[in-house]
Amino acid sequence: MKKQWLRKIGLILLSVFVLSLLVFVMSRLAPGDPLVSYYGERAERMSVEEHEHAMERLGLNEPIPVQYVKWLGNAFQGEFGISYKYKQDVLTVIEGRLVNTLLLGGIGFILTFGLALLLGIFCVYYENQLPDRILRKVGTITSCIPEFWLSLILILIFSVNLKLLPGSGAYDLGQSANTLSRLTHLILPLTVVVLSHLWYYAYLIRNRLLEETRKDYVLLAKAKGMSRKRVLFFHCVKNIMPSFISLMAISLQHVIEGTYIVEMIFSYPGIGTLSFESAKYHDYNMLMVLCVFTGIFVIAGNVIGQSVSEWIDPRMKEIKMTGKADRYKVEKMKKAKKNNAVIIAGSILAVIVFACVFCRFFMTKDPTYMDLENCNISPNKEFFFGTDTMGRDIFSMILYGGRISLFIGLISTVLSTTIAVIYGSFSGIAPEWLDELMMRFTEILLSIPSILLIIFLQALAGKNSVVAITIVIGFTSWMNIAKMVRTEVRQLRESEYLIAAKCMGGSFWHILRVHLLPNFVSSIMFMVVMNIRSAIIAESTLSFLGIGLPMEIISWGSMLSLSEKALMTNSWCIILIPGIVLVITLLCITELGEALRKNVNQKEGNL
Repeated sequence: MKKQWLRKIGLILLSVFVLSLLVFVMSRLAPGDPLVSYYGERAERMSVEEHEHAMERLGLNEPIPVQYVKWLGNAFQGEFGISYKYKQDVLTVIEGRLVNTLLLGGIGFILTFGLALLLGIFCVYYENQLPDRILRKVGTITSCIPEFWLSLILILIFSVNLKLLPGSGAYDLGQSANTLSRLTHLILPLTVVVLSHLWYYAYLIRNRLLEETRKDYVLLAKAKGMSRKRVLFFHCVKNIMPSFISLMAISLQHVIEGTYIVEMIFSYPGIGTLSFESAKYHDYNMLMVLCVFTGIFVIAGNVIGQSVSEWIDPRMKEIKMTGKADRYKVEKMKKAKKNNAVIIAGSILAVIVFACVFCRFFMTKDPTYMDLENCNISPNKEFFFGTDTMGRDIFSMILYGGRISLFIGLISTVLSTTIAVIYGSFSGIAPEWLDELMMRFTEILLSIPSILLIIFLQALAGKNSVVAITIVIGFTSWMNIAKMVRTEVRQLRESEYLIAAKCMGGSFWHILRVHLLPNFVSSIMFMVVMNIRSAIIAESTLSFLGIGLPMEIISWGSMLSLSEKALMTNSWCIILIPGIVLVITLLCITELGEALRKNVNQKEGNL
């Protein structure tokens, strides 16, 4: 037992070391001048000699390996340098922000999983009855609403129109010690954090709990006269606790990333906003500490969560509830109803895709034309969906920009799936030591908030073009699929036909194409389809935050980037209409993804 814990602690330390090295190298290789963060506009007017002197003063004139060794040595002594932007010790700056993030993220995490467990139990108790069906539909809809758009809607309603709640900041000016002020500023961002994750995890818990109710011991307990409620609460819920704890551990990265995005949208002064600023403005010392801190939290959380699950139930050697790779789908709905939903979703999606691809036949205006005399116009006969802050026709922009958003979603998914299949397959058939090493590297990448990883890669790619952002999203979204592929391949690796193919000298590519791919493709199709949805959301979020496509390249995301200006003028159509089209598209993709789940257990429950 002691050796196992020492080994796990060693893996955590090794992972943190690799993470720090990776972040250090990527941040230094990213184009841009870190002196701008420290000196501001004065850096652009520096002579060559002044620039070199400034770089030497900040320790940036030496080779990257030397810089890293010095940083590592100082870190062991508890010295992490000063923030280029704030001109203070990085720990001092972080200390003032950390409490805000812990409040938002910590409360959000507890509420999310507490409520998710209750909702999962409630849905199972009323399986396929009206409450269960309603909650599942609500969950599907909310999971398709991007965090930034939900935030905009709440700000529009409660801050702009009703003026009930503040829409930015962590407290009123000069009221940092006022608990009531903090709570009122916390309501809207906390609502977004919880609603963005609640229904998804409730759905996973419901499915895992339903699988538990199909086991024989449930039927035996009922035969002995135990009530339905008692069996559910005292047996089924208790038995899924290891999976529940594993799910909580796995979700840490997802919830932290969501918290960081919400902080940026609400201008909430937490370490998420600080991380974004540090990555964008090359505040190296600040960025290193924040990334390492986040990485330690995620990596250690995963290790501890898995260890606790294995301690509760030694059979938990492989995590079953793996987020989007969840394979438990227990439904008793009539096929007619399911097929109708799929047909409706497919038809709506086909219409949207067709209208976007052949947009020139349907557009009523030039989407790029800025009619300054008709800015912020509400929907009318001339402008079906109104106009934006620059006088552009929203209807035509939606059709024209849809091509870009759908292209990014599709091509980035093809790229990420290709990487995931190759990487996961190789890891699955590799020796144990290499497989573990590859999985640790995957977990390290997952420990970095994807928003920061995207900023790094975008900086390396240079200009924010459609091709560049497609490649960046593709290169940052393969890890979860790769883990699923690896799990499937490890189950197949001892198959006789696979051993025979190896003995006959079959190459890796031959084995992958002929033997492996046909056997696991059905298992990952749901994740692949959902990755299209995730890619579209990623592009929209990045564009909204100002680090995606520029406004001159029309996409659904770049359209919604004007929402902040629209809030000032209360121009609801700029926020609502493009967002509704986006959500409808995501809902259709989600419905089709659900239809692709092949492992459907249609057994009647034993409860």
